[in-house]
Amino acid sequence: MLRGVLAAALTPLRDEGAALDEDAFRPYLDFLAAGGLDGILALGTTGEGILLSAAERRRAAELFLEGPLPVIVHCGAQTTAETVALAEHAAASRRTTRWTRTRFSRTSQRPREAARRCRSTSTSSRLGVATQCRWT
Repeated sequence: MLRGVLAAALTPLRDEGAALDEDAFRPYLDFLAAGGLDGILALGTTGEGILLSAAERRRAAELFLEGPLPVIVHCGAQTTAETVALAEHAAASRRTTRWTRTRFSRTSQRPREAARRCRSTSTSSRLGVATQCRWT
C-alpha cells in the first residue's frame, strides 16, 4: 500500500506536446524523489494521460515505473477494453507498489455500466484498482 506524500506527475513532452520526451523522465523523477515524495500518480489529468495514444500511455507508464518512486498508473480510457488493456500492461511490471485507477462519469455511463467496467478492470489485473467515481 502506498503511504505518505504523493504527487500528480506531469508527463514530459517535447515537440510542442507531440511526443514523449523520454530523456526527461529520469531526471524529472529523480527531482521528485529528491524533493521527499513517497510516490507519484502517473498519467492522470495533470499528466494529460487521456490525451495520449494507447501506445504513448504504455510507454510513459514504463518510463515512470523505471524511476525511483512507487507509481499509481491511471488506466482509465474511453472503453472498457482499452481500460483493461492499459491495466494489464501496468500489471506486467514486477514492481508491487503500483495500483491502477479508473474513473467514470455519469455523463458517459450509467451506474450499472460503470460497475461492470470496474469489475472487468479489477478482475483482469493482479493489481488492486482504486476507483474514482466522478458523477457530473
